[in-house]
Amino acid sequence: MKKKGKLLAGVLVFLLLSTTVYAAYGSVRALSSGSSKARQTSSGIYNDVTHRGDAKEILTDANKIKSIYVRNVSLVNGKVHGDKSKTGSLQTHIIVSGSYSRKIDSQKRASTETLARATYKDNTVSEDISRNYISILGWTEARMKDNIDEIYDIWDDNDQSKDEIEQYVFEERNELKEEELRILQNKNIDTLGINDSAKNKGIFHINAAYINDYPEYRTLYIDYMDEHIGIGDYVPSGIYIDKDLNKAYFVSVSDNQVYKYDLK
Repeated sequence: MKKKGKLLAGVLVFLLLSTTVYAAYGSVRALSSGSSKARQTSSGIYNDVTHRGDAKEILTDANKIKSIYVRNVSLVNGKVHGDKSKTGSLQTHIIVSGSYSRKIDSQKRASTETLARATYKDNTVSEDISRNYISILGWTEARMKDNIDEIYDIWDDNDQSKDEIEQYVFEERNELKEEELRILQNKNIDTLGINDSAKNKGIFHINAAYINDYPEYRTLYIDYMDEHIGIGDYVPSGIYIDKDLNKAYFVSVSDNQVYKYDLK
């Protein structure tokens, strides 16, 4: 269910009413993977993309887990094409998977993002975010095949390095940032002082590729994704933190809106 926000000067404002208490004895891990397979149809060559997300508790027993949640989205150029989620209880591992088809174009990769959250019986929480990318067969490679039935199936199962994945996600999200800055300016939010690293004052931007390094904002990112992002939407480039006003901003390219959260 979406949080109700108050519209002020064209900006939706939310107040965070609770603070996440992180688990001392539990730890959930998110995993992301996917595959792509090309196929011939009467209207052209299509890719069938499969995406999967795992949430796995690695420290505690199932009987201590009140709920365990996993969501996996698959993106092409930052736009959601696949979206699956699931919640369980009294279990340490849950999986979701989904698929979608798209006509082959110049795109060589899709990305997949998994959001995981475990809530324990003492009401503490553990969270994690995982990302990967899926290689997709391009038009040129497909046309070069003598037999369309032999077009290969590619499976990306977390075999890329962490640095490779972070760089790909950083670049994918950074392309969205330019449009977000325009929207922020149109909402009369000063973007000239935005930095890409944390400082004691002003606004700084955390690219989503590195959101796991900021657990205090990771919770907000997961909540925002769950409440405002679905199939057909563009994901946020990351989160904007206003140190002076103690606020956080998410920018929706899809609906030309800024969502402002009071961090107090």
